[in-house]
Amino acid sequence: MMNRNNCCPECKQLLIENQQDCVCGWKLKTATVVRDRRCQYQLPESRCDMPGTMSPSAYGNSWFCPIHYHQFNEARLKKIILFNSKLQNNFKTE
Repeated sequence: MMNRNNCCPECKQLLIENQQDCVCGWKLKTATVVRDRRCQYQLPESRCDMPGTMSPSAYGNSWFCPIHYHQFNEARLKKIILFNSKLQNNFKTE
């Protein structure tokens, strides 16, 4: 981390505020976010250990292995079909 007096911890040269490197080669280490790349399919007692390579979202919020991805899509499709059939039954005229 950077010193309070904005000096390089390696060569003690004065650094500009928020500067993240120095001419001597020193660089500020930033925290890296470690993400869990496993499939998001989860049961109460365990989680799938396969790598998550497919996402049903265009934004990639959740990732599934190919097996669970296809199961997810089939379940979602079944819900959509069921929902649409209920809508059609509500609009039937007698």
